[in-house]
Amino acid sequence: MRKLLGFGCALALAATALADAAGYVVSDVVAAARQPWNDTVDISFTVTPPPGATAKAVRLNIAASNGADDVYVSDASVSTRLARPSGRQTITWCAAVDHAGAVYGRLKFNISVAEEVAGTPPYMLLRLRDGAVSYADFSITNALKKTMFFREYMAFRYVPPTTSDEWKALSGGSEYVRLGTPGTTNASDPHDAGWNYMLDSDILKESARSVKLTKGFYLAVYPMTWGQLEQMGRPRSSIAWSDTRDQNFSAVVTGLSYEQARGADTVNGYNFPKSTAVDPESIVGILRARSGLPFDLPTDAQWEYAARAGSTNAYLFTQTDAAPWAWGNFQDPQPHMRAPNAWGLYAMVGCCHQWTTTLGRTSDNSDLNAAANHNFWLPEEGAVDPTGPAATYDHGYRITRGSHFRAGGTTAGRDGKSYDIRLRVYRTGYKYPQKADKPAEEALCGVRLCLTLE
Repeated sequence: MRKLLGFGCALALAATALADAAGYVVSDVVAAARQPWNDTVDISFTVTPPPGATAKAVRLNIAASNGADDVYVSDASVSTRLARPSGRQTITWCAAVDHAGAVYGRLKFNISVAEEVAGTPPYMLLRLRDGAVSYADFSITNALKKTMFFREYMAFRYVPPTTSDEWKALSGGSEYVRLGTPGTTNASDPHDAGWNYMLDSDILKESARSVKLTKGFYLAVYPMTWGQLEQMGRPRSSIAWSDTRDQNFSAVVTGLSYEQARGADTVNGYNFPKSTAVDPESIVGILRARSGLPFDLPTDAQWEYAARAGSTNAYLFTQTDAAPWAWGNFQDPQPHMRAPNAWGLYAMVGCCHQWTTTLGRTSDNSDLNAAANHNFWLPEEGAVDPTGPAATYDHGYRITRGSHFRAGGTTAGRDGKSYDIRLRVYRTGYKYPQKADKPAEEALCGVRLCLTLE
């Protein structure tokens, strides 16, 4: 067995408290090699800011030595070089990336603050086993992707509010984002949509309207994977159904009900937005307890805004309806196999139904596709931070987004012809409300978590 740091060792390092030019101090550095995977090292430390510091993140200098020799630590081998500007925290060094097969004795790490980082860090990293939070400023495409970000860490991408300069640069100065399918206004004028393969209920659900989002949020880069679920102490046997085509840790978890994700959606229970509380035993509840942060599922508006990333097309990767699923390498249960959108978010469409907190229908009407089904909830034109109403009946129809990788077959068009059903369900604006306690396609439902910033 390779022993990078010596078998069973845990190093308590008497690192020098290094004060940089900005006055930050890093102290109490402790490195511990894991067993039996002892080429992975957890490095814990405390950052103490100078009085009056207001940084959202700081960049670290990380140096390692083995006696008289320096030991190279690359960007690709550490989970991040950014840290919170204060408090106890941990980063992970995957030494095998830089030193495959190497054997070292005791290593010493010196960590100092190089600089403050302006603005909101583009990535947030959540270590699932203990809820530790750190930041990163790299795209999640490096050598640690499979090693860490489908298993130990859940990576989140910052999505700016529509009131931000970043969004205004994309929108031509507007503080609003246009959601829904372009050209679709209402069910009474279906030809305005221009899509023969839209059902009457689709035209209603995807009616285009503008909303304003005043709060930035972090959205998970990928839907939750099997590896991440197991880090939370949830074995695969706890999920009712899984896809047998790909059972490895980097495949998305499917078979998740809204109840497992968030808690029983009853009128007097975890009924969002009447209550923002979640079941402590749910996926969201566990991560809230471990991190101390108010994680949740995204709202319907947050999901589509993040998915579009400035796109105004009906389909995410193409202007036309010519095989839109081919452009993003859809229909694969492994999220890293497909193209990311402009904000670096993977598998938004064509991977799994992704639960949102938004109520789809205001009454318990099971006739989803009826032309007269006008109880589907939509935000008002110009709505600000829409969340949807609280359900007035138990186990509401919550909106799922993104369809799923098993979509196939045909759908009857408005013109009497048959069309590939993916033309219908792979539109960015497509919505599918499902029963929260036992959805019709629970086997294809997954979760993508969100952290809204105040």
